[in-house]
Amino acid sequence: MEPPLKRRDKILLIAEEEFARVGYDGLSMNDLVKKLQINKATIYYHFEDKKSLYQEVTKNAITHIN
Repeated sequence: MEPPLKRRDKILLIAEEEFARVGYDGLSMNDLVKKLQINKATIYYHFEDKKSLYQEVTKNAITHIN
């Protein structure tokens, strides 16, 4: 079993790729779950909802630019 931090980082990485590919409205949490091959509860353990996941992805992208 992956440590929680690594799992969280993987979620962020794949979410970033998928948001870039299909946009916020185009990505469903069900699609993300399939892509990550995890259950939905794992995502919601780390992020309150899709909006908070998107905000974290955006924050990380901005931080890496600066």
